[in-house]
Amino acid sequence: METKSLVVRGKEIGNLEIESIREILKLFPHYNRSAISLAVCEKLGWRQSNGKPQDVACREILRTLEQQGLFQLPAPLTRSPNQIKRPRSVEVREFSFPPPKIEGALSDVPPVTLHLVQGRASSKTFAELMNRHHYLGYQWSVGRSVKYLFQMGHDVIGGISWGSGSWKVGSRDKWVGWDAETREKNLSGIACNLRFLIAPWVRVKNLASHLLGRTVKRLSEDWRRLYGVDLHVLETFVDPSRFRGTCYKAANWTCLGQTKGSGKRGASYYKHGQVKDVYVMAITKDWREKLCMK
Repeated sequence: METKSLVVRGKEIGNLEIESIREILKLFPHYNRSAISLAVCEKLGWRQSNGKPQDVACREILRTLEQQGLFQLPAPLTRSPNQIKRPRSVEVREFSFPPPKIEGALSDVPPVTLHLVQGRASSKTFAELMNRHHYLGYQWSVGRSVKYLFQMGHDVIGGISWGSGSWKVGSRDKWVGWDAETREKNLSGIACNLRFLIAPWVRVKNLASHLLGRTVKRLSEDWRRLYGVDLHVLETFVDPSRFRGTCYKAANWTCLGQTKGSGKRGASYYKHGQVKDVYVMAITKDWREKLCMK
């Protein structure tokens, strides 16, 4: 039976892909979803640029195809990270008592150190910080992710997180010079600033743009070490009803315009009406050449 091609997570899924998945399900009936995903990645050659299987994307594709009634997967052993309702509050010692106010000029306060979030303790601290003080709260990251905590002396004063570039942004794609095919091939060269917070008790002029600039300098090295991918452009989205994007402008980011107020859920888009300003920053000299390679 001929099946109409579908596009899921940027991949065109046709009869060949579906039959390959069905064959794996038939040959390995004892496989759980994790093993099936890895087997599909191996069979279809779905790999990241660092050689690792595209496991997260593959699992979403499998779930989407199952919802289309094309096959049936085994019952999940555990709920996926996105389905788990995570607690909004994590008990972390650093935030047990109100911290003292930190005010003054950048030259008057102690230097701030950047700490890569790794391990359970720093991850809990980051989650608690965002849940308590960022208007969007903490969100579990799917795919590539790098987070930093900002520390002044012994006090955590903020944090920043980065994730994979957004799949489709009209003003950004036009600025880069992308068509759909080229974007799919080179999107890994973009990272998106997902969260950026300086705690409300910290009032230091120019601190935000200073920390943003320092983080950008370090991010490329950490991203390459963790994922084997070179970054060329950074992006972020600013809610103009709340912020003016001052720190991004001061750190030499460029505003390209606004989004259309829609978001991506699985394989489809939906209208949420939350228009945001689109900011970008090129971090390599040959960024357009790299991002537009055929």
